[in-house]
Amino acid sequence: MLENTTKISLNQLDAALPPALRSVWRSAAQCAIDRGWDLYLVGGAVRDLLRYDYTNLALTLPDLDLVVGGETATPANAGIQLAIDLQVIYPQAKLTSHPNFQTAALTWPQMIDKEWSGISVDIATARIETYEYPGAHPTVTAGSIYQDLQRRDFTVNAMALRLTGAKAGEITDFFGGQQDLAQKCLRVLHDRSFQDDPTRIFRGVRFLTRLGFTWATETEMQWQTTLNSGIFATTLNSQVRVPSLEDRLRAELKYLSNSPQWLDGIKALGELQAWQCIHPQLQVTETTWLSLHLLERLLVHPPHPSIKLTGWPLRLEVILASLDLVARESTAQQLQMSMESIERLQQIEMVQATINNLGFGLRPSQIAAKLEVYSIELLYLVLLLDPEPDNLLLLRYLTEWSHTQAFLDGNDLKDLGYPPGKAYKPMLQALTAATCDGLVRDREGSIKFLRTNFP
Repeated sequence: MLENTTKISLNQLDAALPPALRSVWRSAAQCAIDRGWDLYLVGGAVRDLLRYDYTNLALTLPDLDLVVGGETATPANAGIQLAIDLQVIYPQAKLTSHPNFQTAALTWPQMIDKEWSGISVDIATARIETYEYPGAHPTVTAGSIYQDLQRRDFTVNAMALRLTGAKAGEITDFFGGQQDLAQKCLRVLHDRSFQDDPTRIFRGVRFLTRLGFTWATETEMQWQTTLNSGIFATTLNSQVRVPSLEDRLRAELKYLSNSPQWLDGIKALGELQAWQCIHPQLQVTETTWLSLHLLERLLVHPPHPSIKLTGWPLRLEVILASLDLVARESTAQQLQMSMESIERLQQIEMVQATINNLGFGLRPSQIAAKLEVYSIELLYLVLLLDPEPDNLLLLRYLTEWSHTQAFLDGNDLKDLGYPPGKAYKPMLQALTAATCDGLVRDREGSIKFLRTNFP
């Protein structure tokens, strides 16, 4: 075991943190010292501290990921105990603990002063993880800092910055993370990495697209070997729950979908055939790719000022729509998508049939009446999947007819002498339909329409 122990100034860490987090890590370090424990900053924060060009921009770390551990086994649930100690110092923080995973989190609610609002700190016991079967939740026991770093996804994320003792400021790097960081190379730590947790390929793509890294040759080969083994299809067909292909995978897809490089990430996952982890027949076809590009345009330039489309989960729905109805529904449930998303995926063919049966000679208001029973998000999903001229009526509904408003409201009807009551609703509906059809174009025309049709 060869350890690289580069030092980094803790003042550099302080400079990268808002005052609130600066206070928390120093309090956490003192609490650990008081208990005779070692404390480390781990994960992406250490990677970013080492890679950042401080001469051009200031680095800001949004949160802290701390590990209680040392060269020998750490007391069980030491991370949770340290979090409890910190809550005594910061009673306004909310403490959430997970004893089965030996982790705890401190979060500061949004309602307190701005300096602390939204701050979060994760604290864990140095851990050993074992997997009962591929993709399962790990079984966790306390371990050393070496064993904790060994369980992580990639070498560049398997480094720790020591925060306590005479060695405070040392970068603990057992697996060559600094060398891979310098070469912008993403490398897993062991041969079973993707089998234990297939979400690592999705996480890796997110790092590649965001940081401009490339795969280590052996890591890409390990992925292909794992994929070709058929382990994911076997696991999906099993009767056991597979968290890494459910909630953890959904979280990774959400992170990727919300990143500025989401199109690059989706393309990279296609090249790696990683979509097969979700369903054996799932792939991003050329048609799907065109739909995703159209979605990007709609998100940047909405077709109407009132349209507020959300990139997530529409992006994933577009991809899942390439599956048949049964497969897309089961896959959406497997990924624990919202009921709204599942219902949209179930209703695609129904909407397409409605559009195909609109026929000729219908007035805009009649078309609007048939389409307004569906949500705007569902109709946009259908449009994204089939943006051909055949959907011109759907496009006009979404961009024009669905936004039609009458020139008069209930107060106007009252001013015109119509007695308030249930009659207002059909009057306003008729007036809106006439406006949609172009029969009235202003207030004067609306009043004339009312006098003629509702004397």
